[in-house]
Amino acid sequence: ALGALAGLSLWFHYGLAVWLAAMLLVELCRDRAAWFRPSMGVRVAGLIAGLLPWWIYNATHDWLGLGVYGKSAAGHFQTGGEAVTETFTRLVTHFLPHSLYLPEMGGVGPILEGVLFVCALAAWGIVSFGAVRALARERSVRPELVLALYPPIWTVLYTFGTFHGQDWWVSGYRYMLPLHPIAWISSGIVLARAAATARIAVVASLLALFSITTATYLRPDHVRINATAPGHNTESIGRFLFLRAGEDPERLLGAVDRLVDTRDPLTADVVLFTLGNCLLFGATVVPPPKIQDPERRAAIEATARNHRESLRILEDAVESRFKPYFSELRKDERAYKWPDRRRFWEQWDRRGEPRPSGAYAH
Repeated sequence: ALGALAGLSLWFHYGLAVWLAAMLLVELCRDRAAWFRPSMGVRVAGLIAGLLPWWIYNATHDWLGLGVYGKSAAGHFQTGGEAVTETFTRLVTHFLPHSLYLPEMGGVGPILEGVLFVCALAAWGIVSFGAVRALARERSVRPELVLALYPPIWTVLYTFGTFHGQDWWVSGYRYMLPLHPIAWISSGIVLARAAATARIAVVASLLALFSITTATYLRPDHVRINATAPGHNTESIGRFLFLRAGEDPERLLGAVDRLVDTRDPLTADVVLFTLGNCLLFGATVVPPPKIQDPERRAAIEATARNHRESLRILEDAVESRFKPYFSELRKDERAYKWPDRRRFWEQWDRRGEPRPSGAYAH
């Protein structure tokens, strides 16, 4: 059952492999022969069975599940000293402390985030120290050992990986979320050792803080809009296509054909406008001067070239009304988001070229 559950969890998200690795290491610490017993073979069989949906999908979709965002898993790791240092520095000094995303509150929010970060780090350190010391001195394996192992494994993978992508400010915070349960569980363990009055005061303060800060994001005037909205952002489909296949024009052509054939004209326009302008932006990216590592600079330049190639192929293939979205930028031109489409068309008009018949220009 545990193996099948592990398989289903990996099918849900590859990131859960970090938890499985930590759990297996704890098992190894508890019993070094555990990996070689028949029970481990049963777990592996359960893992394979739990991954059955994954096997079926990949066997029928050219093993797309082996890649992430259009690249192989191996293509998402970095080894350059400068890139690794930058990633780790941003992790520790910015994205992890601010991943609670408290509002500014006149400058108080970031300070509270820092305080909570330090407290959570201290709680994790106390719990981890106790678990590691018990293992070293008494050969006793405590359940908390998995809490001690998970963050180092996760940090190594994040620091040497590029899964956060080029848009730090979107993905940087998101990839901090797997560490949040560790922080809360560790804090809970430490609080459980404190006096009842102290526990009540801390929990009440945290509940009050998060209730107040969550309320600042509520927009009562949007209730009617939210109740009638479709529940998704059509533009995100265009961004998803860019992230998954921006450097693979063949896959993009197939997606574009299906989009035009199966969606209403406005949805197709929104998606293709967003996809095109994402490619336009990606085609103009150049390595910043602070990046001196030749391999990393070459990788950024190669990605931009691939985006330009995708633009060229799509511009030739799509209907005339969509062609402006994939026309390479000229001097002093820029890419735009869908809400700024009016400015996009004004920029197009300055070229002196007519707008295609049927173009969505409102």
